[in-house]
Amino acid sequence: SDITDANGQATFTVASSTAGTVAFAATDVTDANLAITQTATVTFLAGAVADAATSTVVASPADVVADGTATSTITVTLQDANHNAVAGKMVTLTQTSGPGLPVITTVSGTSDVNGQATFTVASTTAATDVFAATDVTDANLAITQTAAVNFTAGPVDAVSSTLAASPVAVMADGSTTSTITATLNDSNNNPVSGKTVTLAQTSGPGSPTITTVTGISSGTGTATFTVKSATAGTDVFTATDVTDANLAITQTATVTFVPPVAWGPATTVTSDTDVATNGVLQYAEHWGGSDGTINGVAFTAAGVNVTKSDGAGATQTVSWSQGSLSATYYNLLRGNWYGAGNASVFLNNLTSGHLYQVQMWSVDKRYETSQTETYAGSPAVSPSIGTGQYAIGTFTASDTTQVIGVSGQGVINAVVVRELTLGGFASWQTANSTAQGLDGDHDNDGVPNGIEYFLGGNTNTTGFTSLPGVTNTGGTLSVTWTKAADYTGAYGTDFVVETSVDLTGDWAPEALGGNVTITGNDVTYTFPSPLGAKKFARLKVTGP
Repeated sequence: SDITDANGQATFTVASSTAGTVAFAATDVTDANLAITQTATVTFLAGAVADAATSTVVASPADVVADGTATSTITVTLQDANHNAVAGKMVTLTQTSGPGLPVITTVSGTSDVNGQATFTVASTTAATDVFAATDVTDANLAITQTAAVNFTAGPVDAVSSTLAASPVAVMADGSTTSTITATLNDSNNNPVSGKTVTLAQTSGPGSPTITTVTGISSGTGTATFTVKSATAGTDVFTATDVTDANLAITQTATVTFVPPVAWGPATTVTSDTDVATNGVLQYAEHWGGSDGTINGVAFTAAGVNVTKSDGAGATQTVSWSQGSLSATYYNLLRGNWYGAGNASVFLNNLTSGHLYQVQMWSVDKRYETSQTETYAGSPAVSPSIGTGQYAIGTFTASDTTQVIGVSGQGVINAVVVRELTLGGFASWQTANSTAQGLDGDHDNDGVPNGIEYFLGGNTNTTGFTSLPGVTNTGGTLSVTWTKAADYTGAYGTDFVVETSVDLTGDWAPEALGGNVTITGNDVTYTFPSPLGAKKFARLKVTGP
């Protein structure tokens, strides 16, 4: 009531949505607005419980470097429904989304007079992480508002960044390319975007063509290039982050440009004798068919020595008219790598500098005769799949792997690789299935491998090997070693006759033209006459 009663009292009520202390004064309006001297003070308190919707969670700064050291401060402000600060509440902060594992540090976990609790967050993972606060005191009240912190990549790190080539071997035909990908990372392996990257050849015999596909690092930190060359050899490439003071990436990428295969004509399959047997067999492998021996060549499943480009087609077994082919040959060719279009065949475990022969088949008589599979090379060849054809080509290996590009309808059945110029002791090792050297004795017959190689050439000499003895011709003693017709070594360089006065002392080489003579393939040592003291003679083989 605003009119005083019999007791002289007038009464009022006050309310406020703002926490704080308010002073009130009364005025006797009737008596010329007489101001009453005494005042009344009322303290309006914040609500006892924070309000999830009006409370706030704020990050500052919103962007920090993901180096594990730089921090963003997240301030949680607890307020009641009227935005009044709520003090004395225990608050926690948690990550609710984002790929990283940020470190959360509590600075002040109890809300102060301003309703605030503070935390810091740091991370080594570049990404946006979201954080949520909880008022633990008030029955784990989850604050509605969240805070997002964008952890950004740090500066490019030369060591953590990478450079990779795929494939690592391509034909040196001036058109087939390898893709080199530079990935810029900071020291915590976070990708760094927006940098200008260049690629350069740092070593190798050729002058490869480098084409920039994307020269600005993407969101994943990658910049890509293609390289091609007409010069056989191994080239090394280096990437540079031009934006950051020409920072050279530590890792390099190596691409081997292999000379293309020189293919002969496509030939129609007819019989087991299609399988070539010249040279020394390295391996014979097939896709999807049956293991078997054809014309003396044993075929096994591909994947050991012969591989294909990843994800290119599937291996399958199909049926078509066998015709006059033997069952073994037919069952071999029924299997194929289907989908071998715009792909690559890799011939592995080769020796650089050696001449090889490769034979490949593309046969599936369900196809039309006009449907072909092209084997890249110089020249290339395109066997008819529907007719059922193969091709034979040669190449000199420039590395341990030879790559053959294939394209067309996508059918390859089998591959045979043979060594044409293995030559020398390596041929003998292959024929005798041994890796032992010239001084070894692979078959334990007491005859060194080098002597067996000299006498037997590139044939299999495993087993007992006969050695020549001393002959007496009219009182003249001599010993003759007959070298194999395909042994190509030179006297004094690859083999020599040595003599000694005992079996434990030094052996001295004998000069050709003195007591040593070579007639055709016969190497003869004639003992001095008269002999006088003891004398021993031996043949020593060191190559080729």
